[in-house]
Amino acid sequence: MNAVIRFVLWFACATILLSLFLAIAYFIPKIDILFDGSSEIKDNIGRIHDASLILLTIGLIVVALTQLLDLNKTSKSDFLLKIYAMYGSREIVKARAIIQRLYRNANPDPKNPVPRETYIRKMAEEIDNIRHECGKKSCEEFSYLLNLLDFLETVGFFSRKKYISAKDVDELIGNSVVFYYDIFRSWIYYRRKTYENSSYYCEFEELVEKIKSYQQKEKLSKTCMLIRFFNFFRE
Repeated sequence: MNAVIRFVLWFACATILLSLFLAIAYFIPKIDILFDGSSEIKDNIGRIHDASLILLTIGLIVVALTQLLDLNKTSKSDFLLKIYAMYGSREIVKARAIIQRLYRNANPDPKNPVPRETYIRKMAEEIDNIRHECGKKSCEEFSYLLNLLDFLETVGFFSRKKYISAKDVDELIGNSVVFYYDIFRSWIYYRRKTYENSSYYCEFEELVEKIKSYQQKEKLSKTCMLIRFFNFFRE
């Protein structure tokens, strides 16, 4: 909101300045009265007047673009902060705690970790067990997990609408997003099949693909930089 107020104040000042210069532009051509319509001084003043208007217009355009870019950057930062605040909300934190518990159960010994595919499969099975249980605790836990999924679907929607980029999400919670998709994949496919609707969590799925693509490009870029670095010293 502060960025919006700053931009409005700047725009008001720029409008006043432009009005002032336009007023000057209106009265300067009437300087013929002082110089009998043929003076060399009148011609020089006219050229200065034209050049000043051109420079003013260019300056206003540059400043306006700068202000708009700053406003966009500030708005994006505010938006990312709100998303991170949602990620730290009570319901989402409970879902993350449940997932952390499932992870510890599937990979109990950090010194002898099981393969990623193995603990992902075990965690997906545990999530399916929670869904099938009828107890109050399991129903509550599953509702928290669904809240997390809905949150990730919302983030995917905002990414598709260009409010934030996959790069922004990756730098904020990227690895977690891919991990969540892997453990929820079976549930997502099950829901799509049950309700015969392939659009369930499609925004989330598309976001994961974008993040993976971005991560792959980043990895390739770093590899290329290392290769160029070593080739430079080799030469």
